[in-house]
Amino acid sequence: MAAQIEEYDFIVIGGRTSGLVVAARLTENPEISVLVLEAGGNYLQDPRVQMPAGWRSLMGSDADWGFKTSPQEGLDHRSINLTQGRALGGSSAINAVAFIMPSKLDFDTWAELGNSGWDWDSLEPYFRKFHTLSAPSQPDNDYPLNFPQQQPTSGPIQASFPENVSSTTKAWNETFRNLDYPFKGDVARGQVIGPYLSPASIDPVTKQRSYSASAYLHPIMDRSNLKVLTGAEALKVNFSGQSPTVVATGVDFLLDGKVRVANTRKEIILSAGTLQSPKILELSGIGGGSLLQSHEIPVVIENLNVGEKLQDHLMCGISYEVADGIETLDDLVRGVPTTVQAAMNAYTTSASGPLARASVNTNAFVPIIDAYSTAGEKSMQTFLAQHPAQPGDLPHHKFCRSVVENKTEGSAQFLMVDAQSLEGQLLTGNFITLIAVLMHPLSVRNVHITSGQPAKQPIIDPKYLSNELDMEVLARHVMSLNLVAGTKPLAGLLKTGGKRNALYEDMYREGTLEQIKGYVRKRALSQWHPVGTCAMLPEEKGGVVDKKLRVYGTTNLRVVDASIMPAIPRANTQTTVYAIAEKAADLIKESL
Repeated sequence: MAAQIEEYDFIVIGGRTSGLVVAARLTENPEISVLVLEAGGNYLQDPRVQMPAGWRSLMGSDADWGFKTSPQEGLDHRSINLTQGRALGGSSAINAVAFIMPSKLDFDTWAELGNSGWDWDSLEPYFRKFHTLSAPSQPDNDYPLNFPQQQPTSGPIQASFPENVSSTTKAWNETFRNLDYPFKGDVARGQVIGPYLSPASIDPVTKQRSYSASAYLHPIMDRSNLKVLTGAEALKVNFSGQSPTVVATGVDFLLDGKVRVANTRKEIILSAGTLQSPKILELSGIGGGSLLQSHEIPVVIENLNVGEKLQDHLMCGISYEVADGIETLDDLVRGVPTTVQAAMNAYTTSASGPLARASVNTNAFVPIIDAYSTAGEKSMQTFLAQHPAQPGDLPHHKFCRSVVENKTEGSAQFLMVDAQSLEGQLLTGNFITLIAVLMHPLSVRNVHITSGQPAKQPIIDPKYLSNELDMEVLARHVMSLNLVAGTKPLAGLLKTGGKRNALYEDMYREGTLEQIKGYVRKRALSQWHPVGTCAMLPEEKGGVVDKKLRVYGTTNLRVVDASIMPAIPRANTQTTVYAIAEKAADLIKESL
C-alpha cells in the first residue's frame, strides 16, 4: 500500500526549466506551500553543467533521459537522439546555452489560433522579466552585435556576449551583407531578418551556465514553504469527480524504491516536458480512450489530442576546411589531450578560453536565398502550386506555408560552429560547420505510451520530412550553405579546394538540389526542441489545455512547459519556455 505524505497547496511535477520558475514565483508568498517532484538529480555543483561548453559530456549521461525517435522514413529509417535533461533545471541544465529571441509573428499566430492573451504584446513583458542581458565589457568594433538596446531587464537568468571571438565569427555579419541579406529589425522586439551575433545563457562574471536551477531555485532553497525532492519520479495524477469538473487530488510518485502519495489543496502543475507530460496524462487516464484501454488504464477524460501535434526543429550542416593558420576547436572536439588540458587550465584559473563560451554565437534568420533569384523563385512557386494546402491540414499549417513565401521572415536559422560538428567521421584538419535549421516544419506526429508501466519510455514519432514542403525548404537552405561559404569575407578564410565533411566529400560534392535532398536524409538531426504534445488550442481544434493552461475537463490541473506550444517558435525554445513559465505563474496567482 502506498504511504501518504503531507499535503501541499501546489504540486509541481517536474523540477525542470519551467517547473522551477513556477515554484519560485508561487513561493514568493510565504502562505503558499509548494512541492516539486524531479525524477533527475541535483547537478548544481557539477562542473560539467556549470561549464558552458560542458554540454557535450552530458549527452548520454545520467543527466540525459536518453530518448530516441522511432525509425524515421524521411531520414533513411534512422532513429535519432532527442536529448532532454533529467536533472534539476531540465534541459536548461544540459543544453548548448544558446539565447535566441523568437519572432513576434509566432505569438501573434498563437493568438489567432484561439489563444487570446498570448500575442507578442502580451508575452513581451515576460521575456524581459526572466533575464538580465549584459553587454561586453570591451565592445569590439570588428564584432558588431546587431543586438539593439532593449528595455532594461533584471531577471534571474543571466545572458551575456563572449569577450573574444574567432576570425570566422567576425566575418559573419559582413558575409550576409554581401549576400544582400543585411541585418534589419530589432531582436528584442521579435522582428529581425539577417545576421547577428547572439548572447548565451552565461553569467558574465563567473562564466558559468545560468539556468533555472542556478538562477531561480538555488537562491531560494531555504524557503520553508518550498520542498524539492530529487530522484522522485511521478507515476500518475489521482482524480475525483467527473468531466468537465474532474479534480486533481494528488500524485503517486516513486522515491527510494517506494511508492508515495502527495496530495494537493489547490492545484497540480505538470511540467515534465514535451515527451513526458503527455505520458503522465495518459498514465493518469487522460488521452485517447482506445489507447488507454489497451493498456488497462481507466479512462478519466477522453481526449484524442493528448500526445499529438509533436513538432521539432530539424537541422543539417556542411563542414568546410579552413585556410592554414585559422584557429578552430577541432582538436578540442577530437579530445587531443594537450588541447583539452590547456582549455581546462584556462577555464579553472581565469574563467576564460573556449570552455567559457557558447558553442555558437553566430545567428541568421533568412528566407530561401536561392528562391529569390529569377530561376529559383519560379521553381519554388511551381513547387508550392503543385503542393497546395489540404483541407485536413492542422491549424498552424497556413502560418508555416506563409513563412516560406515571406521574404521578410526567416524560414531557416543559419548557424556556424568553429569545428566539425554534428554526427559522422571526423577528418584531419581544421574546419567550420555551417548549419541550416528548419524553423516552421509542417511535418507533425505524436508521442504516446507503449505500456501502462511508468518505467517504459514512450514511442516518439515526429515523422520528420513526411511533408514534402519540409524537405524542399530544408534542402534549399542546406544548398545555400555553399553560397554562404563561397561569399567573402568568410570565403577568404576557407582553404581553396579544401575538404568538406566525410559524407558530403564522398557523395554530394556537386551539390545539386536532388543530391542535397539525399544528403539531408542521411545527415539531418534534431535540434532537440520538441513541442506541441499538450497543445494550447480550442479543444475542437486539437487542444489539450485552454489559454489559462488548464487541462480540458479538469478544474485544477495545468500544463506548463514546451508541450503547450501550438506552433513551434522561430528560435531555440528555451527563451519561450521561460516566458511561458513566468506568465503561467501570474495566471495561477490570479486564480487565487
